[in-house]
Amino acid sequence: MTEQKRQRGGFGFLILGVAALVGLQLVLSHFLAGSLLPTRKAQWIWLDEEPEEPGPVAFYAVREFELEETPTAATLFAAADEEAVIFINGVPVGGSRYTNGDSLRSCDVFDAVRVGTNRIVAEVRSVRGVGGLIARLVVTSKSGKSQIVTDSDWQIYREPQENLFESDLELPAGEIPRVWGPAPTGRWMLSSRPKRVPTIAELQTSAKAESAQRFRLPTGDRRWQPLGQTDRSSPALGHWVTFDFGREITAYLALRFPSEAREESKPVGLLYLGRRPRILNRSRADAYVVALPGQRMWLNGRPRRFRYATYVGLLPVSGADAYPVDEQRADKLGVTEDERVGAFGLPVGELGPSLEDEVWGELHRLTSVADAE
Repeated sequence: MTEQKRQRGGFGFLILGVAALVGLQLVLSHFLAGSLLPTRKAQWIWLDEEPEEPGPVAFYAVREFELEETPTAATLFAAADEEAVIFINGVPVGGSRYTNGDSLRSCDVFDAVRVGTNRIVAEVRSVRGVGGLIARLVVTSKSGKSQIVTDSDWQIYREPQENLFESDLELPAGEIPRVWGPAPTGRWMLSSRPKRVPTIAELQTSAKAESAQRFRLPTGDRRWQPLGQTDRSSPALGHWVTFDFGREITAYLALRFPSEAREESKPVGLLYLGRRPRILNRSRADAYVVALPGQRMWLNGRPRRFRYATYVGLLPVSGADAYPVDEQRADKLGVTEDERVGAFGLPVGELGPSLEDEVWGELHRLTSVADAE
């Protein structure tokens, strides 16, 4: 055999070896997904399109399922990159925000499921337009277990739907999601030991929201003005508003947007939270607000500790509410966690111009309010 033939033979064996390793990796991945990881056959899903350029995006991922027997237990496993707030039959059960090396989160959702038609709704958000959602719901009854997983059977909606949270009312057909694949996929290396966390209902000390007591604007005399209960009919207060809740609390923050807001208004903004009014720094927003076009209420995916909440955004805000939670139990969710982490666990700054620059720059162009900073 000539030296050239020996080299060709060696190269062929190398190709076969690489192919065998790739095949083994795929088999191992599916084995882990189906046997070892709590997500089992659940897949990472997302919008079925490539964004032309990085930019904020929000949408609903929805799945209906039937239960023929009274459940005896129900557990939800979920992770989202960048963030998701998940509802079952209209009940908010939890929020998930992925950071590099984060654990899958699990919670007891027995009180949210029921016999008959059930509906899971995940409000998914990403500052950069890319990311993923993975979830597995395990429901136990006397005859055994059933599971609902994220896959191509879910429906995607880019705008709010009138009957979204009412499982007894039919929804129009949505889009088919893109399926990234089961865990582990790409940078999403979820731990085989999920982190058990309480649901939003378990954390809340009261089902009733507390409205901000007063507000002020950055222009004019900047005096505090009283603010009563707000709803969908409340008029817009402005693009830059500081709310005072009267005391320092640990709570889920909800923002309300006016019904008369222009549809072309970009539903993105910044949140600055603290025990005193903040001197705003454009690079240090505590959280991003990424809502759906036409959305009337935005709920933060994690509880935070604050008295004052300043909103700066391209969509005017009409009010703010807080859902107080048990502070000690909320510590398990990372109340003080830095939320300025982009899709796939990368800092937002590494993925292009920050959302802070976009919001402040657009605010300068649209109104003189930013001159008061």
